[in-house]
Amino acid sequence: MLNNSGPRYKRSKLERFMNRDIIWCIVILLFLCSIGALGSALWLRSYEHRKEVIFIAYEHDARYNPAIEGFIAFWTYIIILQVMIPLSLYVSIEIIKLGQVFHIHEDIELFDERSNRRLECRALNIPEELGQVEYIFSDKTGTLTENHMVFRRCTIGGRDFNHHHPSVSEGEENDVKIRSYTYSPKPPSKDDAFTLNPKLQRELSSMDYQLRLDTGCREVVLTRESQRIQDFFLLMATCNTVIVSKYPHKDLMNGSGLYINNGGAFSTSPERHRAQRNHPTAPSPPSAIPPSLRASSPTESRCSTPVRPTKLPLPFLGLRTSPARKAATPSPTPSSQLQPIYEAESPDEIALVDAAYRYGCRLLRRSPDSVVVMLPGEGLVELRVLHVLPFDSVRKRMSIVLQHPITKLKVLYCKGADSAILPLLAPTKDLEMQQLIMSTQQHLNQYSKKGLRVLCMAKKVLEDEEYEEWLEQHKASELSVGEAEERLLRSARLLETNLELLGATGIEDRLQEGVPETIAALRAAGIVVWVLTGDKQETAVNIAYSCRLFSTDMEVITLNARSQETTEETIRFYLEQIGRCLTRRPSDIDGGDGRTRSSSFSMLLAQLGNFLFGRRGRSEVEDEGAEGDEMRPRFGASLRQRRKRALVVDGRTLSYVLERTVDKLFLKLAQQCGVVLCCRATPLQKASVVKLVKDRLNVLTLAIGDGANDVSMIQAADIGVGISGQEGMQAVMASDFALARFRYLERLLLVHGHWCYDRLARAVVYFFYKNAAFIFILFWYQLYCGFTGAVMIDQLYLMLYNVLFTSLPPLILGIYDQDCPAHLLLKRPALYAPGRRSKTYTKYSFWVNMLDALYQSIIIYFVPFLVYYDSDVDIWEFGTTICTACFFVQMLHVAIECKSWTLMHGMSIVASFFVYFGFALMYNGLCYDSPSLQNPFWVMQHAMLTAQFWLCLLLIPVICCLPRFVVRALQTSLTPGDVVLTLIEERTRKRTRDSTRSVSWSRGSRNVAVVFRSACHTPGDDFSSFASSAPSPSVLSSLGLPSPGLTSSYCLSQRPSSSLEDVTGSLPT
Repeated sequence: MLNNSGPRYKRSKLERFMNRDIIWCIVILLFLCSIGALGSALWLRSYEHRKEVIFIAYEHDARYNPAIEGFIAFWTYIIILQVMIPLSLYVSIEIIKLGQVFHIHEDIELFDERSNRRLECRALNIPEELGQVEYIFSDKTGTLTENHMVFRRCTIGGRDFNHHHPSVSEGEENDVKIRSYTYSPKPPSKDDAFTLNPKLQRELSSMDYQLRLDTGCREVVLTRESQRIQDFFLLMATCNTVIVSKYPHKDLMNGSGLYINNGGAFSTSPERHRAQRNHPTAPSPPSAIPPSLRASSPTESRCSTPVRPTKLPLPFLGLRTSPARKAATPSPTPSSQLQPIYEAESPDEIALVDAAYRYGCRLLRRSPDSVVVMLPGEGLVELRVLHVLPFDSVRKRMSIVLQHPITKLKVLYCKGADSAILPLLAPTKDLEMQQLIMSTQQHLNQYSKKGLRVLCMAKKVLEDEEYEEWLEQHKASELSVGEAEERLLRSARLLETNLELLGATGIEDRLQEGVPETIAALRAAGIVVWVLTGDKQETAVNIAYSCRLFSTDMEVITLNARSQETTEETIRFYLEQIGRCLTRRPSDIDGGDGRTRSSSFSMLLAQLGNFLFGRRGRSEVEDEGAEGDEMRPRFGASLRQRRKRALVVDGRTLSYVLERTVDKLFLKLAQQCGVVLCCRATPLQKASVVKLVKDRLNVLTLAIGDGANDVSMIQAADIGVGISGQEGMQAVMASDFALARFRYLERLLLVHGHWCYDRLARAVVYFFYKNAAFIFILFWYQLYCGFTGAVMIDQLYLMLYNVLFTSLPPLILGIYDQDCPAHLLLKRPALYAPGRRSKTYTKYSFWVNMLDALYQSIIIYFVPFLVYYDSDVDIWEFGTTICTACFFVQMLHVAIECKSWTLMHGMSIVASFFVYFGFALMYNGLCYDSPSLQNPFWVMQHAMLTAQFWLCLLLIPVICCLPRFVVRALQTSLTPGDVVLTLIEERTRKRTRDSTRSVSWSRGSRNVAVVFRSACHTPGDDFSSFASSAPSPSVLSSLGLPSPGLTSSYCLSQRPSSSLEDVTGSLPT
C-alpha cells in the first residue's frame, strides 16, 4: 500500500456551485434586512413626537432614537428572514444523495453473475459527479482485460516456441488444459488453454534422458542449449512471489472492510491455481514425497541429495540421478500428491509457474531461505535462497540469488520488462550470442504486436568474492538512515549488470466482454479516454486497437524522446503541424499521400508532414478538402479532427512531459487528440498525469483501476472507481465506486450519472426558489406594517413550512425523476453532454429562479391584498390565505418541473396536501389558547368558508405558474434540447411502427375490412414505401371496387367464402 496517500474529502462541482449561490443568498438577506432597518428608521423619523408613534411605548425621551430602532430592526429581520439561507437544503441534499446511491446499488443491470458481485457505492456525497465526467483515466491489465493470464509464446536461445491450443477433442482437452483461476463457473474454453510445444518437449526429454542415461558416477555436462533451457524454466519456477499452499486462501473481507461468509456476494480470493492431473508430457516424479514438500513449511527438507563427485562442471544443475535414487522411485507418484496450490500477488507469476510445472520444472515448497523444485531428470533439488531483490516500478524487474547445495555455485536470475533487461546485458563479441539477442528482440516485437505481455529472462553467474563484497555494501545500505531507499536501489542496480539473456515469454490477457462497446459509447458521449498502462508500447497499441480506443482511420502520434529538449522540440513540431491542418488543406502539407506511416524523433526531419497526416484510408481532413479548392479555416471540423487523432507516449518521455517547462505544451498537444495512451507508466506517473490534467485543465476526472499500483491514480482523480478483480481489494478500498467489470461503467455514467446530476441540479434550484419566494412574501408585508418586523403568518406555519409542508415533493423529484428512459440514454450517448457541460445548473440558473420567485411573491401577496381590500379580514386570516396560496403555487411549480410522473411523484404531492390541511384544521380547530400574541382558533375554518379564499386559490397558482409553463412549452416547441428531440423521435417511431398497417376482421359479419393507415410523417420520411403498400386502382377494379382516389383508408367488402388471405394475397405487399 505504498501507493496509498490516504483518503481525502471530495466535494462535488455542483456542491461548489451551490455554496457560491448560498453566498448570494446571504447577500440578498443582508440587502433585505438593510432595507427593512432603513425603512424602520425613516418611518419612525417621520413622527415628530414620540407619543404619536402608535403601539410603541417609550418611558423616556432619551430612548426614542430612530437610528437605534433601525439597528434593532435589522437584527429582527435577520431572525425573521433567515430562511433565505437554506440550511435545510444541506440535509435534503444528503437525503437525496442517499436515495440515489441506494438505487444505484440495487440496479440489477450492474450485478455481475460471474463473480456474484454488485456495484458498491463507497462515497455517498458525489453521485452527481458521475454525470459530469470529462476525462477518464483507465488502467489496462485487469481493468480493460480479464487479468486471466495464459502462457502463449516463449523464446529460448533465439528459438520461438508456440503454445496455442489446436483443435482437439473434449477428452484430450481435459487432459491438457489448465484450471482457470478466474470467477467463471464454466470450464476454460479451448482458447483459454494451451498444449505443450512438441519441440520444447523433445528438448526436455533428451535432456532428461541424458541425465538418467548412466548409473555410474561420472561427470555429466549439459549442452549449452540444454543448460539455457533448464535455467529458463528454473527461473520461471523460482523468481517470483508464489507461495505453495496445501489449502487455498479465502479472503473474507469485502471492499468495505467487513467480514462475510464464504461465497458471499463480495467475497474474493487471491490468485490461485491447482495443477491438473495426468500431464502427458511431465516426467514421472518420485513416489514418496516427504510431507514437508507438499506445502510451504519453515522446516528443513528431508529429501536426500545425490552425492556428486568432487570434480564438477560449470553448468549450474547438471545433476544425474544416482542408482539409489532410481531404485527409490520405481513407480509414478499418485497425482493427488502432486497438486500444490499456487498463490501469488500477480496472475502473471501464476501463469509462468504453471507453465514451468507443465514442463516438469515444478515448484514444490518455498521458505524464506530455500526453494524445493523438481527438475527433469534430476528429481528433487533444494536450492538455497541467498537474496531476493523484489520488483519495483523504478527498476521494473525482479531478481533472486540461488545457491546449489552441492556445487555451491551462486547464480542471479532476473526477469522484467524488455526495456529494463536488455540494456543490462553483458557486452559480447560472440556472434552466436549477438544473433540470440537479435532474434529475441524480433520475437519480442512479434509478441507485442499480437497484444501479448512480454517478459525477458536473464541470469548471471556470481563469483564468491563479488557476491560477498556486494552483500556487505547492501547491508550497509539497508541500515542507512535518510536515503535508504535510493541507496538500496543503487545497490540492486550494481548486482543486476552484465546479464546473460536466456529468452522471453509472451502471456495473453484477453479483453473483458463489452469493453470495445463501452469505450465507443464513452467517446460518443464526449468523454476523453486516456489509458495509462505499464505494458510495452507495442502491446498497449495492439490492445488499443482491439478495444476500439484506436480506429484504423486515426492519426497516431507517437511521442518517443530521450531528453527533455527533444521532447519539447517534438511537441512543438506536432503543434505546428496541427495548426497548419486547421487552416490549410492536407494535400498542401502531405502531398495527398494517405498511406499509414510511423516514425520516431529520429525520422522527424525526413518525414515532416507525412508522419502526422498519413493514415490508413482516406482521412476526414482530405474529405473536407475535396469539397472546395479554396483555402479556408476549418473551425467547425476541428472537433472531428481531434477525435480522429491519437497520442502515444512511452514511460521515459512521460517523465519529461511532467516537468514544469514541458507540461503545458504536452497538455496543449493532448487536447488536440481524442485519446491518449501512456505506456510503461509507473504508479506515481499515473497519479501525476491525473493531477496535471485535473489542475491545469480544470476538468472533472475519473480514474479506474483494479490493482494496488492504481491506488494513487484513483485517489488523485475526482472520482475513483475500483474493479474488484484478482489483484486484491486495495483499489476497491481506495475508490468511491466499486465495479465487477469495466462494461458496467457505461451504465453507471450514461444512465445513473445523467439522472443523478439532472435530478439534483433541478432539486437544488427548486429549493432556492422555494425559500426565496416565501421570504419575499414576508418582506412585502413590511411595506404595510411600518417596517416593524411583524409577520402575518402564524409562527408554527413559519417553522413547519419548509420542514414539513413542502419538503417531500423535492425529495421525490431528486430521487425518482427521469428526464429520459435508460434505454434511450444508452442508445444515444450524446445525451450525456448536458451534464458534462453543466448545462442544467449554471451560474444563471440561480438568478433566473430568483426573478421567478420575486414575480410569484408579488402575485401571491398582492392578489389577496386586492381581493380582501376594504374588508374586515383580520391579519391571521389574511396571512393564512397567503400561506395556503403559496403552498398551492409551489406544489404546481414542482409538478411542472417533474419530467416523468410516477406513483411516487403523485403520492408525494397528495401527501403534502393532506399534511398541510390536516395540520391546519387540527391546529386551528383544537388550539383555542396560545401563549403568543395571536389566537389561532378557527382561523383556517373561517377562511375556507369565504369565497375570497377560494378565489385566491384559483387565480394565484394559474397567474404565478403560467409564465413558467409557457416558457417550457416554447422551449420544447421552438428550441428543444437533445433529450426532448430524442423523446419526440422515439414516440414518432413507435406510432409509425404501430400504425403502418393494421388489419381487422369481424368473423360475425359478412364483411372483411382491410385497413391501410398512413404513418405519421416525420422530416426525412420517404412515402414511397407506404405508397407501394396501398392497393392500386387496377387491383381494386379487378375486385369490383371503386378507385379510392386520395383517401388513406379503404374498406373492401368481400363475401365470407373468401378468406382474408384471398383478399390480402392479391394486394401488393
